[in-house]
Amino acid sequence: MNRLYKLDSLRSMFDRDRLIVEQIRAMRAEFGRLSDAELRAAASTTENLPRWMALAATAAFRVLGQDMYDVQLRGALALARGSIAEMRTGEGKTLAAVPAISWLAREHRGVHVMTVNDYLARRDSAWMGGIYRLLGLSAANVQQGMSPAERRAAYAADITYATQNEIGFDFLRDRIALRPDEQVHREFHAAVIDEADSIMIDEARVPLVIAAGESGDRALAYVADQVVRDLRPGAHFTIREPTTWR
Repeated sequence: MNRLYKLDSLRSMFDRDRLIVEQIRAMRAEFGRLSDAELRAAASTTENLPRWMALAATAAFRVLGQDMYDVQLRGALALARGSIAEMRTGEGKTLAAVPAISWLAREHRGVHVMTVNDYLARRDSAWMGGIYRLLGLSAANVQQGMSPAERRAAYAADITYATQNEIGFDFLRDRIALRPDEQVHREFHAAVIDEADSIMIDEARVPLVIAAGESGDRALAYVADQVVRDLRPGAHFTIREPTTWR
């Protein structure tokens, strides 16, 4: 009975998404007649998911010359709902993620797109960046070797492509920063994960650790120990004995 219920639920979701894709196709034909400015204006006021998907698909065709397939739109719908979309190699998952990423970024609160290496972060940010800009959004990427100022600017974009390690280590460094202006992240809002099985399972087995080295010839802890050893009771500190023990 439980298995039959799950099959009926999946069939119902499949039928619902099929109807939504048909709606997106109909709106896609309508939006194709809009100018770039009109398309951007429509995106700025859209709060309806299928309508946004149609606008994003229109922008993708205009920028890349690629019309999104039904399987890509289905994948975008799944991601926009917070689900995992499994797509085969060659089905165009990089483009399929764009409507969902832009949907999550439309409030300009920031979306992290986690990728598996710096090359993909740089490539996808540049490759899909024109679509985002046509929708009125900004995109950037974080790379190894960037300065804190460059990282802060990248995270300030509406959409930031970066590896899970760069995002994770920046988070850790922000936690030990001495001043707010030394931090690079802004308040977290949403994230879309590319290669979810790799990042959430394989890479997650290795913890991210920031280990401080020695400063000069002696570690900071050694210096602190020497300072404490030179302190004298009465001159540098007092001892207050408890009057009662509990």
